[in-house]
Amino acid sequence: LGQAGDGHFSPLAAYHEATDQVLVMDVAKFKYPPYWVKLSELYTSMVEEDPKSKQVRGWFVLEAPTPKLDSEERRPATIVRETGQPDICPL
Repeated sequence: LGQAGDGHFSPLAAYHEATDQVLVMDVAKFKYPPYWVKLSELYTSMVEEDPKSKQVRGWFVLEAPTPKLDSEERRPATIVRETGQPDICPL
């Protein structure tokens, strides 16, 4: 994408369907402010071979966990710190 170095992972914040572009929130924000890029250009940059590993760069998807409302794995309210209590982790 015209940047210096060999690449890094940055999150995508939005998709604009009319122009088929995504908003990249670059983690190297000291060098690159957020920018819009065509999805096809972004894809091309991710399938480029990394010179050290000889593998394509790829991507990953992060999703919020699905809440398990009837699960025994939830923290009971008795161990949740109340306002004014010392900041001690009960686990």
